[in-house]
Amino acid sequence: MFEKVKEAIMWRANGSQVSDYRHFENGESGYVSDIAVLAMLGISEDIPGCGVTTITYADHQAAVYIVNNTFLKLPLDIQKAGLAHEEGHVSLNHLSKARWYTTILRFFHEPEYEYEADAYAVKKVGKLPMIDLLNIYKEINCRGIDKRIERIRKMS
Repeated sequence: MFEKVKEAIMWRANGSQVSDYRHFENGESGYVSDIAVLAMLGISEDIPGCGVTTITYADHQAAVYIVNNTFLKLPLDIQKAGLAHEEGHVSLNHLSKARWYTTILRFFHEPEYEYEADAYAVKKVGKLPMIDLLNIYKEINCRGIDKRIERIRKMS
């Protein structure tokens, strides 16, 4: 694992490009890279990882979705839930409030962003796929998952 972390750190330091660009089933596009997910999200390749960041151009910003190969092995409805959750962060302007490299730390201190993105995803894909997705992270002892699942169950 140390070698993978070292490779991820070098990937970020060198500003490396991710070349496996794909169109996902939900209509979004993005990159598939175990190293990028590890570098940006701290999620190892054996855990499904999905994230979003933005690229700033002269006249606009574009969302860039990044997933790892393990994420692509999930059932399609759970993949759609993960991408919808990330789309929620973009649509709700969460990324404009934080640079990509501080986004994860900010979310730990501002769980409201996660709740809002969960609610956005539930409107797009329903409760069950979101709960199934969160249960995967619950199995690996991610913080705050029980509260997020509870909030989703209470949504009307």
